[in-house]
Amino acid sequence: MPRGSKRRKKRRHQATQASLPANDGSHGTPVPDTSASRTAVGLSPEDKTLSDYRVGDIVSGTVTSVDSPGILVDVDGVTGVILDSDLPLADGRAPADLYSQGEHLADLFVWGIAHGQHALALSVRRNTPGYADALDSHSVGDIVSGTITDVSSDGIWVNVNGVIGLIRAGELLLADGQVPSDLYSAGNHMAGLFLGQINDDRSLALSVRRNSPGYTDTLASHSVGDIVSGTILEVLSVGILVIVNGVIGQINASELLLADGQVPSDLYSAGEHMADLFLWQINDSRSLALSVRRNSPGYADALASYSVGNIVSGTITSVHSTGIQVDVNGVIGFVNTFELPLAEGQIPSDLYSAGEHMADLFLWQINDNRSLALSVRRNTPSYADALDNHSVGDIVSGTITNVSSGGIWVNVNGIIGWIFADELPLADGQTPAYLYAIGDHLPDLFIWQIDREARDFLLSNRPRHDEDGPHIQGQQIKAVVRGDRSGGINVLVANTKIFIPNHELDCSPEQQLHFERNTKIDVVVLEVGNDGLANRLSHRRTLDTWVDQTNYLITGGLVSNAVVIPKDAMPDDEQRVAVDLGPITGYIREEEFSPADAAEYTSFNANRPLGVVIESVDHEEGSAIVSLENFDARYQELADGISENNECDAILRWIARNIAVFDLGSGLLGEMAWEPSPGAPAIVSFEDIGKTIPVRVTEVDRAGHFIRLDHRDQEIHQLVMRGESQSLEFKASLRRSPRTGEDDPKASYGVLKSIVGFLNSWDGGTLIIGVDDAGAPIIGEKGAIDAIAVDGYDDEDEMLRALKDQIKNRIGASVFDLLDISFIHYRDTRIIRVDCSPAEEETWLKGGRSGKSKEEEIFLRMPASTDRLMGRDLVDFVKQRFGARGRPEVTSNS
Repeated sequence: MPRGSKRRKKRRHQATQASLPANDGSHGTPVPDTSASRTAVGLSPEDKTLSDYRVGDIVSGTVTSVDSPGILVDVDGVTGVILDSDLPLADGRAPADLYSQGEHLADLFVWGIAHGQHALALSVRRNTPGYADALDSHSVGDIVSGTITDVSSDGIWVNVNGVIGLIRAGELLLADGQVPSDLYSAGNHMAGLFLGQINDDRSLALSVRRNSPGYTDTLASHSVGDIVSGTILEVLSVGILVIVNGVIGQINASELLLADGQVPSDLYSAGEHMADLFLWQINDSRSLALSVRRNSPGYADALASYSVGNIVSGTITSVHSTGIQVDVNGVIGFVNTFELPLAEGQIPSDLYSAGEHMADLFLWQINDNRSLALSVRRNTPSYADALDNHSVGDIVSGTITNVSSGGIWVNVNGIIGWIFADELPLADGQTPAYLYAIGDHLPDLFIWQIDREARDFLLSNRPRHDEDGPHIQGQQIKAVVRGDRSGGINVLVANTKIFIPNHELDCSPEQQLHFERNTKIDVVVLEVGNDGLANRLSHRRTLDTWVDQTNYLITGGLVSNAVVIPKDAMPDDEQRVAVDLGPITGYIREEEFSPADAAEYTSFNANRPLGVVIESVDHEEGSAIVSLENFDARYQELADGISENNECDAILRWIARNIAVFDLGSGLLGEMAWEPSPGAPAIVSFEDIGKTIPVRVTEVDRAGHFIRLDHRDQEIHQLVMRGESQSLEFKASLRRSPRTGEDDPKASYGVLKSIVGFLNSWDGGTLIIGVDDAGAPIIGEKGAIDAIAVDGYDDEDEMLRALKDQIKNRIGASVFDLLDISFIHYRDTRIIRVDCSPAEEETWLKGGRSGKSKEEEIFLRMPASTDRLMGRDLVDFVKQRFGARGRPEVTSNS
């Protein structure tokens, strides 16, 4: 598998396993039932050589019958059926117009093996010039459209620009009891179809459901390793389709607990509930790959008995174009095609078949999806010798055997090599597939690591990095993220895998996206080994925010949410109890725990919250000494002066683990949720560390030793962050242009027409004066940052009087009962909030744009604007909104 991407590798090499064929041999497309016409067309139920054929074979034969729904062909004694839809018939033509009994037909494509009917499903059309090109123009995930050619109880056949597509009944949005023919008929056009699979039988597996509203969101709520439940939609000979909260799940027969000779229908039926299903893959086809077997009693124990490097054996359960699935004493294993000793042009089915025993398989990875990654090739004679003949630093060449989004596989004189996408000369936005293809030759590849445990190379098509060593303590270098594990991440530096625990990762929730596999991150060397290379690293110490936060840790401070760090996340020689304080690591005073007690404590209490008192801070080392003693008494003493709904000023100390921590005085700390909206500034940010922030106490839990806070502006902040809408509008100023500082009649006109628009609307709304269209506080030409200064008023009272005078003179004093006008605090400034209730009679604005004309106008707030109503629109609106009441004279001035 490629380095650092087990999940990506898993999706690549198991994609075929997760696709359930519709029935025996059809590989995704059901063979239409011709049993009704078998007597007429002469099918032979006694045929014994059907197993000699495979989907994809090209055969020839003699026409034995021409009759609707198609043609019967004798293929060396085996009956073949060619349906009308698989013949190149022009509109209105019948098979008899082109074919006759006794005629020889060559180059027929085998697209299905109908064992139940003892026949081959054949096609002329799927092997005609241009069909393969049309098929190749599609990819899984495409949204396509087409015309229905046939409707059955099993599903719908669709012509997608000449290519055959199938929508199974379970992929349609049918109500209980409905069948496809209730909603669809031949000739109907269908748009917005999701392409879920391109089948070996040269057809498309399509879906309405997988492109329906909400489906993607529901799919995204699942992760590999989840335990889910669902209702069986359909039972096939090769597996089961299950609906998991509206999402399609697939359970291959090999993932069920079937006895020898049993098939899924012996144990399961449509409509049954299935619980405790293990989710082992989320497919690009927008489906879940599920398993009963991987969650059965004993499976985890059996899996845990294996280690990388083991030599195992097993029985082949299925053979695909991408590899072989093997049962290893009950555990699922997979051998990729390029892990098999295949000659050029050979495919797995040329050498292997289901039921065969495979011995001496090399186990090179145990996957998160509870399966084994196996290899024949890595255990063949001379492979180990060839591996030993290479050294780190060698320049080699090879041939690409596979390309994925994470990188490429390369055959280096028989040895398996992997090149991360990071190690390829890709421009921004490019993927490996943009520059590389299977079969390409790559010269001048650099070996930067030889993984003798997994028996493969890590290669690079770029120059080596400067940070390959030797290293110096405190040096900042780059590391490649190899993958995550419990309590931290693995990274690669100087050909070495190093674990960075959570307490040395970033302290910013927004930075977590930077830990995706194969990306490069900045790290600081904490410790150098005898070989001169780093053996302990920190990511968070590279951040400016970490330095700022560390400087605001105070001696005597109380930390109620310190988290006990697991022992396996600490250096092997560390005997102390460590806690994650947020920005730095704290070590509990050694006299409070003996070494033996410390080991037991960090195992039993790992990742649990803890209350501690900071006794000293080493800013240079980035650590602190803390104590458990006297925390509770000190907390109760300080918390007695705090009560819910108190408003006070507090110092922002740090932001970590999705919370912002404030000092309420004397070291008493309070917590505020820190979840900035995408694309919008947080109500507090890293730039605010060390600043005094107005806060409001929302909860005091003396038993749990925590105090919950909100920013004093939280309510208005959340309102503004929603953005302008039908019920919310922003205006920069009341009477002046913030850009020029000059009086601007448009400013007053905009404010007043917004108020009128909300009063005339059905639900009213809120006008905010003093923020721009994006919700940011308005700043005037000379740097003024509030509505008073921008508009040149002496104080808030003067500005409120001016606004009320304009409302009285140009709208009418009667509307004041419908308005709530106030100055409020918002992000270090003061803004005006005008809440408008809906009026019972239509409201007009006098004075026009200049404020001096005799014109009267009526406005209505729309979803994205406040629009003037005129003519027939005005008459219709007044009648609809206010009933028969309306102004006796309506002018239509433009």
